[in-house]
Amino acid sequence: MEVIQNTPAGEALLDFILSSKDADGQYIVEWNAYRYARYSDAGGKPGVMLFGISRRAYGNAAAKDLLTRLKALRPGRIKALTQVRLPQPTR
Repeated sequence: MEVIQNTPAGEALLDFILSSKDADGQYIVEWNAYRYARYSDAGGKPGVMLFGISRRAYGNAAAKDLLTRLKALRPGRIKALTQVRLPQPTR
């Protein structure tokens, strides 16, 4: 797990992995990067927006493959997530 702060923008990015086993004892692995940003709705009510990406693998072989590729995958995906223009939610 890693927390990346962007203090000037008032944002934080949470980078983490979850894992579990299914009923057959096979691994399920999920990598997530969640970008949290301040948000105000049209009426000025403040809140927090979550914008994220996830990669999930089912089964021992796929989980091992994801974890092996993650070292190369993470930096580019995190950079893209921090640089993308956030969507403007609507009601």
